[in-house]
Amino acid sequence: MQGAERQRTASRTRWLMVGTLLAPVLFFALLELGLRAVGFGSSHPLFVEVEGMPGYLQTNPQVVQRYFREAPELGIDPMPFRAVKPPGAYRIVVQGGSTAAGFPYGRWGSLAGMLADRLEATFPDREIEVISTAMAAVNSYTLLDFADEIIQIEPDAVLIYAGHNEYLGILGVGSALTSARFRLATLLHLELRKLRVYQLLLRGVDGLRGLLLEAFGDPDGDRATLMARAASGARIPFGSDAYQQGLAQLEANLGSLLDRYRRAGIPVYLGTLASNEKDQPPFASPPPDGIDRQLWERLRRSQREARQAGELDAARDALNRLLELDPDAADAWFELGRLEQQAGRPDAARQAYRNAIERDQLRLRAPESFNQRIRALAKRYDATLVDVQQHLADASPQGLIGDELLLEHVHPNAEGYFLLADAYYEALRRNAAIGDWSRAPDLEQARRDMPITAIDRILVEYAIRELKADYPFRETPQEVRLPTPQSEIERLAWRRHRGELEWLDGMESLLHLYRKQGRLEEAAVIARMAAQTYPTLSAPNFSAGMLYMHLKQFARARRYLERSLLQQPDHTPTLRALVLANLAIGDRPAARAHLAHLKQLTPDDPVVPRFEQRLGEPPR
Repeated sequence: MQGAERQRTASRTRWLMVGTLLAPVLFFALLELGLRAVGFGSSHPLFVEVEGMPGYLQTNPQVVQRYFREAPELGIDPMPFRAVKPPGAYRIVVQGGSTAAGFPYGRWGSLAGMLADRLEATFPDREIEVISTAMAAVNSYTLLDFADEIIQIEPDAVLIYAGHNEYLGILGVGSALTSARFRLATLLHLELRKLRVYQLLLRGVDGLRGLLLEAFGDPDGDRATLMARAASGARIPFGSDAYQQGLAQLEANLGSLLDRYRRAGIPVYLGTLASNEKDQPPFASPPPDGIDRQLWERLRRSQREARQAGELDAARDALNRLLELDPDAADAWFELGRLEQQAGRPDAARQAYRNAIERDQLRLRAPESFNQRIRALAKRYDATLVDVQQHLADASPQGLIGDELLLEHVHPNAEGYFLLADAYYEALRRNAAIGDWSRAPDLEQARRDMPITAIDRILVEYAIRELKADYPFRETPQEVRLPTPQSEIERLAWRRHRGELEWLDGMESLLHLYRKQGRLEEAAVIARMAAQTYPTLSAPNFSAGMLYMHLKQFARARRYLERSLLQQPDHTPTLRALVLANLAIGDRPAARAHLAHLKQLTPDDPVVPRFEQRLGEPPR
């Protein structure tokens, strides 16, 4: 009896322990279900349905709220694509930060926008989708976080251009936005972020932080730009623990990302990173400690005076002495780069400039060691290496990347973005991806067709003026005075900048202006951009199709006219144009099909007999 009683007591004790252990789990499970039931929080999926476009998805502009709730300057430019990949379609997904996203041009300057536009010209009869998930301020953690959702939409290729934000982007080692100290903890945070209970906890932390900032002030509150707030106060010396952590973070996250895509059977195109080498001095190169400051300043002064006098050997000696005192002096490396460039030694200049970037303590540009990791990772995981850095260097004077292709430290100008997309375009062509490349337009035609408008170029000039008026380009924010608009295009840009003109209205005004001036090639670019933005609207697709008919680019015309016809199947002007386009291409069956439809709608149309004659059909 006593033994049985002891067994019952032990059993009750075990159940009590189990209940004690399970109670918190049950509590949080019920709380999680309750929070979901009342609609608290969100999973913030990467792709969401498009309102008013059944059967289409788009990248979620609010996906940044996975990482923090209030980020009005951040978001993905939504691009609609079919929820179910059409048979025969080739789907590409782009991943990266603000450069991949096309800052400050937006989607049309982006890698996805430029590449999609050029691939459409190369494959006018094939459905090619280029979907951008690129977003400012993100780094390899975000890329890895998106991977499973990207795999679910069945891409035929993934293109990656990322790395400049590894230190100061979201979850970066030195970021003031959010900071990642331990990789495993960060990956766990990203998984827990999907739970509503965890979101509730984070909201409480945000609320407490807000109260503290309200009470004690925000030290970065006067920083106007996202870059200024992210980088404020961050200093990461070359070779420091934080520097090494950034390298390890990039290598581990990109390695996991590439491995995931390889296991899913998805080809990856991984780009090296380019930045402004010769025209952007280091942002942070503090004087070294523990040396004679007077000697340091004397050597700096003597090298400047020697260079100005054309005494390059003496200047080089002074700079080498500076670098003996401090091998990590970014400013000294940059000055050595300028000297070697002046001396006509571009290879030595390039190495010195890259050493300067490597040692710049405000890490807004990826160090050269990142490109070494990227090359090794591409080889290890069978990814196609896209050498963007070399591609831009080949197009730069003396092979030194600078203001000719970049707006500031990392973001390209229009030509730079064209070349960024060209690097991936050529990599796809070398791999014989997609199909028959025989209709690829030549480089100069592609450059003339670039989807960047005159309004875009003016808006970018405004944006860069504002960017460079704040930290880190200036220690204190400066007032920006924009020029008074003089021309009609400048007035349109001014109104867009002030928020008085919507994008589509601006495009329509520019299209009308170009048509009035007889600038049909430029008008076609505008119409094409509107049609690509609104693939399910008849009017912009019809407009683009008719402009390409005038330009005798019949394959491209047919593409837009077919889209227009899907929305208005009985639109006789579209049917007439499609008969002509198919006759010009030599697709007689398609011409006959559209002609038969036209005859049903307007049997007395005077163009019908002429079409029949061209098709060799007997008269009615």
